[in-house]
Amino acid sequence: MNGIKFKGCDFSLSSAASNIAKFNQAIAAYSAGFKVEAICINPGIDTCDYNRSTFTGFYSAIYAGNGSNLSYTFSVNRADFTNNSIGIEVNNVKNHSILLCNFKLGPNTGDAGTCSTSGAPSFGIDMVESNSYIIEENNFSKNEGAPQGLYVGIRCKDSKTLLDVIYRNSFNGLSYGNYAEGLNRSDPTIDNNGLQFMCNFNQNNAIDFIVAKKDEFDRPMIHTFQGSLDLEAKNTFSANPLQYGHFRNNGRQVINYFYNTNPPQHYTPVYMVPVYVTTVNQCPSNYGGSNPKTIVLNESQKLQKELDFANNLSDYNSVKFLFDNLKDGGDTEGLKLEVSSSWPQDMWELRAKLLGDSPHLSEEVLKLAADKTDVLPESVLFEILSANPDELRKETLIEYLENKEQPLPEYMISILKQLAGGITYKTVLKQDMAKYEAEKVKAANDLIRSSLNDSYLDLDYLRNWYDNLNNLNADYEIVASYLTEKNYSAASAMLDVIPAVRNLTGNELDEFNEYKGLILWQIQLIQQGEDITSIDDTSFEMLLETAENGASRASMIARALLDYGHGFHFEKCLSGSEGASLKTSYVDKAINENGISIKANPNPASSWVGFEYELPFNVSKGEILVTDMHGRTIVSFKVTGNVGQQVWDTRQIEKGIYIYTLKVGNISKQGKLVVQ
Repeated sequence: MNGIKFKGCDFSLSSAASNIAKFNQAIAAYSAGFKVEAICINPGIDTCDYNRSTFTGFYSAIYAGNGSNLSYTFSVNRADFTNNSIGIEVNNVKNHSILLCNFKLGPNTGDAGTCSTSGAPSFGIDMVESNSYIIEENNFSKNEGAPQGLYVGIRCKDSKTLLDVIYRNSFNGLSYGNYAEGLNRSDPTIDNNGLQFMCNFNQNNAIDFIVAKKDEFDRPMIHTFQGSLDLEAKNTFSANPLQYGHFRNNGRQVINYFYNTNPPQHYTPVYMVPVYVTTVNQCPSNYGGSNPKTIVLNESQKLQKELDFANNLSDYNSVKFLFDNLKDGGDTEGLKLEVSSSWPQDMWELRAKLLGDSPHLSEEVLKLAADKTDVLPESVLFEILSANPDELRKETLIEYLENKEQPLPEYMISILKQLAGGITYKTVLKQDMAKYEAEKVKAANDLIRSSLNDSYLDLDYLRNWYDNLNNLNADYEIVASYLTEKNYSAASAMLDVIPAVRNLTGNELDEFNEYKGLILWQIQLIQQGEDITSIDDTSFEMLLETAENGASRASMIARALLDYGHGFHFEKCLSGSEGASLKTSYVDKAINENGISIKANPNPASSWVGFEYELPFNVSKGEILVTDMHGRTIVSFKVTGNVGQQVWDTRQIEKGIYIYTLKVGNISKQGKLVVQ
């Protein structure tokens, strides 16, 4: 069903009530749409006294789950949630809105004893596999008198979102303000998508923002850019959080945080990079104030959104054309061939070519270069990598450099991680693409959300705009639209073409096939006149296995079905790794604190030689001298850093024996070099 309204309603459950379900709910919506609204009384000019809806004393005050994968959503506007374990629980629902609500969190007594590490958490909003939402101008705090425990403002888990912004909310006195768990972006390989936090106010929280792992193998991710070069993120932070409590990043993805006046101070080193920008964000109210936006758009507003989409799509394509022409000098395959076929005597030419195409080198070219250890010495490779900081933000490249057959030294890896926050022309182009992509997605989502919340659900219009988004998530929603109108043949046909259209492979294909199998099973169930409440033991076990199989779309659908049809509950524990050791920058601890060393490689040399040096641990400057057998200085280099490598071009040097010397104050170390 779609469109039930609750206006100015009060839901209250006394703690003394008997014969009440342990996991009770005030409103439970299963593949259904609804609205919770306030009633305006005594309206004035730009003002209104609201009779707000209230929810008090429940395990989950509002539950919205989509087990049948239908095109319905919900909205909650100006409601108060007091002493609930979970204010609003969202499972696999898209395009919902939660605006101008107050959440005073109570303890989670329902899940008490099920979470082994740190106790059962309470949530203001808990979202799993849900995206394309509006969450703005809500207040989150611990209820007065609530016992010690874990209190989370908003958890966003595995949203796989193209773009979502949690905007202009307040978090006070919580364990975690925002808890981003798992994969909260649609494409891990592209920077311009994912979850952003903008204009939120934090006070007295232990941790304001966290990107948290589900397990040791998880690679949690949000949007690479929090804010932009054009607009600061403008979150304010708690004064005295736990260590790294302003923005704790337990993943390996580098996050660039753009600020003007409120930089995070206690952030995770290396993987959280504050970037100063000059543009101030005024953080205007969208849905409050004197001229609020509306969820359902009128015809002129729709037209404007359609124009916004078209204009931003055009701008995006223009910037992408320029970006693609600069990438790898405009010929990725040609450059890959040049790198892979190079010989040691080509070192200087290859170095010049790769630096000339920087900072626009691709990850695949950089990986090839990293493997050409016979051509590119570590110091030259380091130089090339340093010139491409945008690619250093990708954990896949860093992991490759760490784990390849001849890995880069740890001190180089550490420096490269820090350089990943650098701003280049490539960064500007990527930022522009991200901006136009964001505005395009916002326009499409506004039109989709308007359609879903309208009194008449136009599924053809909905499919058109999902098609305009042109991504895997949108494909899933097109399937949902066919299921909503019971057009099962069209839904099945769409499922058949998705893998080829999206070129799904590996885990993505496995997840899709699991989802497809579950949807086809549901269609069969409906066509046989059966109901989820009366399935046999074999089907129940299939659903249970799917539900417990991670955080895939199929898993969340199965959980919603089991919740609805069999009263099955899945505990609300936080991941066990939120307190995992933080990544830090370090210099190789194997260095002898009082030592000094230098060696030449290759030796004998022909076209180049790399001097690998170590300085005493407490010294960061030295000099390398190269002299002939008569003591005449041929070349000298100033070197910095405790450990490093200096490359010397020997192509114009006469054949013979040379002496190289590393000097640090009154200390020196020598060796012989043969040039042939």
